[in-house]
This record gives sequence, structure tokens and C-alpha cells, in this order.
Amino acid sequence: LTLLNPAYTPFEMSRQIHHSDACAVVTIPEKYPAVSEAISSNKTSLRFPPIVIPTGSEPVPESTINFSELIADGIVEFEKTGEQLTIDPARDTFLLPYSSGTTGLPKGVEVTHKSIGPNFHQLRQPEYIFAQPAIGDHQDVIPAFLPFYHMYGFIICLHVCL
Repeated sequence: LTLLNPAYTPFEMSRQIHHSDACAVVTIPEKYPAVSEAISSNKTSLRFPPIVIPTGSEPVPESTINFSELIADGIVEFEKTGEQLTIDPARDTFLLPYSSGTTGLPKGVEVTHKSIGPNFHQLRQPEYIFAQPAIGDHQDVIPAFLPFYHMYGFIICLHVCL
């Protein structure tokens, strides 16, 4: 998983998609033209068509995968097979955020499952929990003011949702 800034140019998107060896891109209809241009460049090859999250009543663009349908199909398939992923927490990448640092183009910063786990555990301590489980008719709504494409916003919002 890597996070793309929606303000990126198609060139910047293409570079990060290629550099991270991404196999798919998830986007919204409004950003699909830039994503389409980025993935059609010679440097970028994905294993799956773009995945588009519907944001209204309009259909997703042709030759893309509808995110809602993908999730529904995945749940049905999982319930049929119960297939679990096998990972090596110490070696397998959980997240590949990009940091511009102080020199040159942005670089991927590998975060493994093992390295993020203790952070999640720390924030599950009673003094940090302010949301309640979404059960029955209860559903907490957490406003997210920080951008998900930025590491700080992504981690804070992810922790709150857990």
C-alpha cells in the first residue's frame, strides 16, 4: 500500500506507481483522468485495471473495477473459501509511504507489519480509546481533517478506526 497525493501530476503518479511496483491503483471518478494518464505511460504496468470508488450515482469509467462490487465479491468469495493470506510480519511490507526528505525525488520508506503492530497496540490502551465498536445501530463518525495521502493523516485516521 502506498499513498498518492491527489494533487500529483500524472508524471509524479506514474513515477511512484512504477517505483513502488504497485499492482493496482484505487481512485475516485474525479481523479480517474489523471490516474489513467499516469498508468498509460510506458513506465507503469499494473496487474489489475484501475479500481474506482463510486462517489455518486454515475457509473465508474469503462475498463475499470467498481470498488463496491469488488468488496462485495471478495466477501462472498472469502465466505466460500475462508482463504487466509500468509505473511511474514518481519519481512512483508505493510505500507510504503513516500518521503521527499531533503534531497532529490521522493523515496519509499518501507514499514513492515511487525513495525506497525506495536504502535497499534499502544493506541488500543484504555486511555487512548474514545470510539465505541460499530454494533447494532451504533456507528461512530470520525471526522478526518488530515489528508490520507500524508503519512501522519493516514496513521492517525487508521488508528482511530481500529
